[in-house]
Amino acid sequence: MATASLTAEYAKSGKAGCKGCGKSIDKGELRIGYVGKANFGATAWYHYDCLWADTDSLKSVDASKSAKVLVQNYDSLKGEDKKKLDKDFPKFCKEASTKASKAEPKPKSDLAAEYAPSAKSNCKGCSKPIGKSTLRVGFPGKANFGATAWYHYDCVWKESVLLAPIDTSQSLEETVDGFEKLKNEDQTKLSSDLKKNCKAAAEKEPPLPPKMAADYAKSDKSECKSCATKIAKNALRVGFTGKANFGAVAWYHVDCLKKCPQEYSKGIKADTPLEELVDGFDKLNKDDQKKVEKEVKALASPTGAPKRKSEGEESAKASPAKKGRK
Repeated sequence: MATASLTAEYAKSGKAGCKGCGKSIDKGELRIGYVGKANFGATAWYHYDCLWADTDSLKSVDASKSAKVLVQNYDSLKGEDKKKLDKDFPKFCKEASTKASKAEPKPKSDLAAEYAPSAKSNCKGCSKPIGKSTLRVGFPGKANFGATAWYHYDCVWKESVLLAPIDTSQSLEETVDGFEKLKNEDQTKLSSDLKKNCKAAAEKEPPLPPKMAADYAKSDKSECKSCATKIAKNALRVGFTGKANFGAVAWYHVDCLKKCPQEYSKGIKADTPLEELVDGFDKLNKDDQKKVEKEVKALASPTGAPKRKSEGEESAKASPAKKGRK
C-alpha cells in the first residue's frame, strides 16, 4: 500500500501555521507534518492534536506500520513524545481508514428490479405505462439525469446491447439491485432469464470497450481509486470515464490500474489501438505511452470478455450462493 510521507520535529520558530486549525504552532512545540503536501512541495504542518482530525489525509497512512517506520525524525523526539506517537498512530489511522471505507459509494449494479411503486413510469422499450406493483427491470444510470431506465419484464430482454456486457458469473445480489427484495418465484424467474438472455446477447453483440482517459494530473486534488492516495500534480494517471461520482473519471496511478474492478475492463480487446481506447493517449510522451499500453493490455482479453478469475478468486466464490427471501 502506498502511504503518505510524515515527519515530526519541535517547531524552530512560531511562524508556521497549522493546516488543521489555522493557528500558529509555538516555537519548541511538537509538530507533525505531511512532507510535500504544502505549497511548492513544502511540509504541511499540524499541531499534534490537530493532525488526528484530518481523517482524509490519515486514511492514506498504512496503520500496520509503526510510528518509528512512518515518521521521519522519530529517533530525535523525546521519550514521552515517542510513546504518544506509538499509541496514537495505529489508533487514529485505523479509525480514519474505517471511516473512509464506510463512506465509499456503493458501485452501481448492472440491473435493478422492483415492483413499481406507482403507474407513472413508462417502459423504455414499448413506451407504454408500467402498472403499479408490476415487476419492472431496469438499467441504472441509463435514463435522463442518471436515473434508471425501466422496462416491462418481457421488454427488457430485447435490449441486447445493454445485456451483452453483464457478467452473469456474479451473484444475483451483486448484479441486480433490489434482487433480495423480490418474491421467491420472481427471483427464480429472473435468475433463469438473465443468464439465458445475456448469453444470447453476448453472442449477438460483442461487448463495447470502456471509455478510458490518460493525462498528467493538473493538480494534486485527484485521488487514486485503488490505493486511495493523492495523485501528485503532473503525475501520469489513467482512468475510466463515467465511473466516478456524477459521471467523472475514476482515476488511477498507472501502476494501480491492474487493481481496478473487473467490470471496468469489460470490452477491452488486446488488438484495440490505444489511440482509440484511451482519450489523451496521443498527448503522452513515448515512455508513458508504453507504460499505459502495458497496463491496459494486461486488462485485455482476445474477445473483450472479462478475463477468467484466478484460482484464489474461484475458490473464494465456491461457497453456496445466498438464497432468496422466502
